[in-house]
Amino acid sequence: MNELSIDEFKTLAKKLYLAKDRKPLILLGPPGVGKTEGVYQLARELARELNLKFIEYDESSADEIMADRSKYFVFLEFRLYECEPSDFIGIPRDVNGFIVYKPLRWAQVFSTGAGLLNLDEITNIQRPDLQAAMYKLFERRAGFIKFHPDVIITATGNRPEDSAIATMLPAPLINRVRVFRIRAPALKEWINYMYETRNDWDKRVAAFLARFGQFFLEKPQDIETLDQFATPRAWTALADVSQKIDIEELESLASATVGARAGQHFVTFCKLDVPNPDEFIKDPSRLSELDVDRRYLATLQLSTMLDQKLQKDVSSALETFRKLLFYLNSNDREFLTLLILMLPPNSAKKIFMRMINSEEFKGIAKHFINVFMKVKKLEGR
Repeated sequence: MNELSIDEFKTLAKKLYLAKDRKPLILLGPPGVGKTEGVYQLARELARELNLKFIEYDESSADEIMADRSKYFVFLEFRLYECEPSDFIGIPRDVNGFIVYKPLRWAQVFSTGAGLLNLDEITNIQRPDLQAAMYKLFERRAGFIKFHPDVIITATGNRPEDSAIATMLPAPLINRVRVFRIRAPALKEWINYMYETRNDWDKRVAAFLARFGQFFLEKPQDIETLDQFATPRAWTALADVSQKIDIEELESLASATVGARAGQHFVTFCKLDVPNPDEFIKDPSRLSELDVDRRYLATLQLSTMLDQKLQKDVSSALETFRKLLFYLNSNDREFLTLLILMLPPNSAKKIFMRMINSEEFKGIAKHFINVFMKVKKLEGR
């Protein structure tokens, strides 16, 4: 079964939109892998492509939008478990003995200009009356109001194998939409996303997940639960704040965010003492004296230091790390790969391009090419 990453989905969705294809798009995948966030990013990117101002709809912004509708690309998301049928068809009222539905403000906005309407948790709605009203949106109308031709409709949900409460959708509906299977992001994709969307986040989370990949995505054991579980979304939420929390409070925060088991492992990992990274620059063999967990933390610190130097001067950075790079290439390629994995995409590109064009470092660059090709093969891409 062909599964896409969020970035691959966005690329294809933008091509369809710009080709005037308006068939609704449904994204199915495990909880917390970035489907909803990916749709939000898609809306922002479409706004840039169309040279329109991106705006999230709420009732307070409706007048601003309608005052100059052609200026905006509007994003609106309905979390379906919070909705009633009247949210989609309007409020009925008696007019001269006939039932007329009072138009919805949001529907007016989407009938007059470009935008993206997303329906979240589409597979988890059990109420037939809400399902009937919601499915009508896929016909590009809310009640009796038609959407503008430049509106795209998306929906996100889970497959039965991902969620015990996920339900099948009607076959006629499926035949009217495009259904994309979304896979969980690879760790490198998640790290790149964090660098691209945040200036300040806890890199220890990335080092921990590189060491304990089994905690990156967990499936809840029960249909209903009060126990938190780890997903890329949950790790993002933890990485946003964990570096600002004292270690004494971190276990409570981590358990509340990614679950008790993953949280306790993460805190234990963060409590490890690691020597100053300058010591490994001077004598790379000292890395082998550390246990595996401390080596991961030390490599994180070294990657941060390498990034800082790459921002100033690539040649100087390579010279400073020359001894370490060759040591890892000969003795521990797992941590050589991790050193580059933890770099922001721009810094990784800088050092790779310099190495591939250098006879001295070309062997190390070829190692990264081989790793990249193996990852692509495993992902089936």
